[in-house]
Amino acid sequence: MNTKLPYLFQKNGAYFFRRRVPERFRARAGCHEWKHRLGPSARDDASLLMELRVLTDATDRAIAGLGRGAAPAQGFLQAAWVALYPECAAEAVPTLSQAAEVYARLRGLEVLDKPEQMALDQFIAFMGDLRVDEIQRRTVRDWISWLGQERGQGSSTIKRRLCSVSAFCTAVIDQYELDIANPFSRHRVRTGPVGYREPFTRDQLALINSWLLTPWGDRTSGLIIRFLRATGARPLEIGGLAVADVRLDHELPHIFIRPNAFRGLKTPGSSRLLPLVSDAVTAAERAIERAEGEALFPSACHETGRLSARLNKAIRSAGVPKRRELTAYSFRHTVQEAMRLSGAPFDVQRAVLGHAKTTVTERYGARQVPLELMRKALDQGLQSITHGDVTASPR
Repeated sequence: MNTKLPYLFQKNGAYFFRRRVPERFRARAGCHEWKHRLGPSARDDASLLMELRVLTDATDRAIAGLGRGAAPAQGFLQAAWVALYPECAAEAVPTLSQAAEVYARLRGLEVLDKPEQMALDQFIAFMGDLRVDEIQRRTVRDWISWLGQERGQGSSTIKRRLCSVSAFCTAVIDQYELDIANPFSRHRVRTGPVGYREPFTRDQLALINSWLLTPWGDRTSGLIIRFLRATGARPLEIGGLAVADVRLDHELPHIFIRPNAFRGLKTPGSSRLLPLVSDAVTAAERAIERAEGEALFPSACHETGRLSARLNKAIRSAGVPKRRELTAYSFRHTVQEAMRLSGAPFDVQRAVLGHAKTTVTERYGARQVPLELMRKALDQGLQSITHGDVTASPR
């Protein structure tokens, strides 16, 4: 093989395609060069030349796109190579758990350290064992939010989890010579502990209720807040609803909180039916009228970070003071407190909120609380929310 060919170099008996990104495009491309490992060295020269030609064409198109202001898709070289060898697609890029095995092997470990294993398990529990090239930065941001809001982890713990999985990816990207960026790198984690989410006070609820009567209450953020105010669901459980998850033709209109193509759930136990009461029915009808495709709300509402930002902005616009303890998640605590004060049975509260049963005794008996009992608890609780009777002052 003539190693003087353009964009071809050899290292430790393996051949690589490597092409520098024109300096004027590096900021837009996000890298200074494109590199990809070619087929095994045992392949004949004709195969390597064919791979080299395909990757050269791919980078030619990428440079032309950069000249028009369009950045190439992440992993475009890998996609071009797999197009030549589709039989290798499944094994071309390892999963995160396989990346962890590579990391452990490189460090001479038989098993991962406990904190590293916990980081791996918690990401897989949230999103599944994805291939490294399938993990998007938005997915990582959602995971970070989930660790803080749902698992109650502080910033220092989250940083350790993030550092562990980032190390797995770095190891496998270097070992496999992948032309992808590490999706776990360069994320900002909020300093300080995750604050307790307070229920809204009487005055704060009055401000929100008044804001919902304006034209803003009939837009996306307002519709989602109307769902949250009446159901106590988690923000992403509502923002990621599919149209098929809304059942308005039932005797008791309700939504089906379940995993779908737009978001997962905190735990399998979070899957549940939730009745729609009062204004939530109207909000559901309006959302269905405006839905484009299978998702009830736009894609910007399918990511925890972006959804929280837009809902919190709406809450501040209503006049609620900017405090870490008062966020869109506070609707969940408000509904829980309202049900408690209205005398709803504990098992009904737990069913509405999607909390897991905590004792062996609780796990026996009926698996599903009837919709009518949940409707009654929410309806009575909503009367408290509507009239601002949850709590008179912040906790």
